[in-house]
Amino acid sequence: MQGQKELESKFQQFDDLKSIKSDYTLKLKLAESFKDPTIWAYGTLFDKQNNRLKLWYYQDKIVNDKNRFIHVTAANQTGKSWAICIKAAHHALFVPNSSVMVISKSEQQATYILDEIKWLLRRGRIDCEEFVGEVENRTELHIKGINNGVSVIRCFPPTTTALGFPATLLLSDEGSFWEKISDLTPIEYYDQVLEPRTNMTKSWKHPFLTMGQIVFITNPNGQQGIAWRNFNQDSRFNNYQYCWLANPNNSLEDYNEAKKRLPSYRFASIYAAEYLNADGGFITLAQYELFSSWSHPLVIPVGSILYLGGDFAGEDVKSKNRDFNVLYGVVQDGLKVRVVYVREWPSGTKRKEIYDEIKRLRDSGVTIAKFCYDKVGVGDSVKNDLIEQNILNEYQIESLTYSLQNKSEIYINFQGLFEKGMIEGRDIHKLREQILALQVEQPEGSVHLKIHHKTEGIRDDQPDALANACWGAKRLSSPPVSFNFISREAKVEKDLTECRHDRLKPINFGELACIECGEER
Repeated sequence: MQGQKELESKFQQFDDLKSIKSDYTLKLKLAESFKDPTIWAYGTLFDKQNNRLKLWYYQDKIVNDKNRFIHVTAANQTGKSWAICIKAAHHALFVPNSSVMVISKSEQQATYILDEIKWLLRRGRIDCEEFVGEVENRTELHIKGINNGVSVIRCFPPTTTALGFPATLLLSDEGSFWEKISDLTPIEYYDQVLEPRTNMTKSWKHPFLTMGQIVFITNPNGQQGIAWRNFNQDSRFNNYQYCWLANPNNSLEDYNEAKKRLPSYRFASIYAAEYLNADGGFITLAQYELFSSWSHPLVIPVGSILYLGGDFAGEDVKSKNRDFNVLYGVVQDGLKVRVVYVREWPSGTKRKEIYDEIKRLRDSGVTIAKFCYDKVGVGDSVKNDLIEQNILNEYQIESLTYSLQNKSEIYINFQGLFEKGMIEGRDIHKLREQILALQVEQPEGSVHLKIHHKTEGIRDDQPDALANACWGAKRLSSPPVSFNFISREAKVEKDLTECRHDRLKPINFGELACIECGEER
């Protein structure tokens, strides 16, 4: 690769400096070389294996770009955060009394980046001092740079705390995943809070570094938010785009395997580094027709492991909720999911009738590995009922809270099965009507997708129940655990009569141990 060859040539030129005999000439050459952040890192820093730190060719391009505005779209595991650390440390050392600001997607991530910078400098024996600020959500690293100046690297989550500080260098980590900040969208936050932090320092002079520079490095997250605007609309930004294969340690085989396995929306962000438009229809007609083209009957194979998904309607016949109660059952067939069961009950049906059906399935020669349903309201009467009536145990039940985040994850998993042709079924009229009416959009400033109907009056009980079953099969699947339901009272009575010391204490629900000998009963 030409870029990597050119970078290796730079490293070789630096290594050749050791042949210079004159100390004065050597110092001049080193000073000139260290204007390049890549060579400075190579000459003074070490990686986590204590080897001399060598950036890759694309990281070299990023850290050496002199444009005031830089935007980097990159996949996971391509060294995005590592480039930020090098850029921040080099600027802090070579700009007297500089103020470097790093904005990351969360407080935890901001702290992680500061820790990486700190240990990077300490491995290179560069003097730095950590300081936790009195202001909430602010952590600082003070570095003694050239001309006896003291520079500061401040790391923040995306909050308005940043308003209190100027920035000679502003670095943004994972800007695609910022959500609303104090009622500001990520775009408003950047325009009103971040870029103004550099408006004064951009006029400062420095012999070889750009002052007031702004660098974004992020995974893509759909065609929305500040990252998409930088990439697609703001001509001031120099743009770079690197997929997962830019890292020479990543293989094409793994890349193609992930492409087959992941939903396109996830693959575009994690591996392809592409801004995929998530808005539009949820499942295409072609995808549904492939799903419904299989000849498998809706029959549960005897001895199979079944994943149930449910959607419950209200028991009150006067309720405005006219959704049906729906159960779907799926089994795993290799990497695919196959629909083998569906049943519905009208709104107003007593839940005991549905519980009886779940009990019938349990006793029909199959193992229910998971029963997933969206929990309605504050309590969880369905879970309590199923446990108290000895129909399912706690480990078989997964009650899902349909928040925007959770529903987004469940439906992305569901959509991925249709996209990859990994779900088999048959044509079910109500499912077809409801699933083809689903619409997807990505709210501004959100990392989650909103799944809703294009028109009012169309229900979603069928796709909800099937999506829940698929979530259990693909995301929660594990070897099923069998239980015998024995009341705690019966077990206590049994153990008390058998223990020779007659002194027992509870150690877990339904489990006892002898106080004298510690023997578990």
